[in-house]
Amino acid sequence: MKGSTAERKLLDYQLQQDILTSNLCKALILQTFVTDIVDLEAQSTTELEAGKFESLDILHHVTSGMKALVTDIMYVGTDELRQACGGAGFLLSSGIADWWAEAAAFPTFEGVNTVMYQQSARLLLKQAAMVAQGKPSHAFFAYLQDMPRLLTTPSGATSVDDFLSPDHIQRALATRAAFFTKKVLTALSKSKDSATVQ
Repeated sequence: MKGSTAERKLLDYQLQQDILTSNLCKALILQTFVTDIVDLEAQSTTELEAGKFESLDILHHVTSGMKALVTDIMYVGTDELRQACGGAGFLLSSGIADWWAEAAAFPTFEGVNTVMYQQSARLLLKQAAMVAQGKPSHAFFAYLQDMPRLLTTPSGATSVDDFLSPDHIQRALATRAAFFTKKVLTALSKSKDSATVQ
């Protein structure tokens, strides 16, 4: 409060609010995606019991990538929260120091994140190669077949409502994925070591 001599709470500072809310938002988004992974795992289990393996590659792709992404976000986010508390972030009484120590191991447990990202990327590169040969991709990678249009067509959104519509957001995410996929494929095509990456 203006004119008060009372010490401000840490959460009264905009920087701390930004750090906390951005990490909470990431956690909520990732939790939403976990529901999709649980559904995919259940579908894959049902298929396996019937002797089918259609979803296994996608499940491996998603879980490998998510393991790496989630543990990276968790470790970096916990460290941001610890730093936002200043010196108190190192005190065990803060509760954050324990989380930080535990989070440090997860990018290495159950597969080093670098390897997990490579495992996830392998299927993406295979699907992109199939599309380049004129073959259809798995439905999960449908945006690859639409890459030329996604990368050359303007957004068309002219208002806040347009930008916030689920269809526009989905198209924006597909365009972003297509852009980075093309960027990686271009870099791999120029690399002498591209065969070992795939």
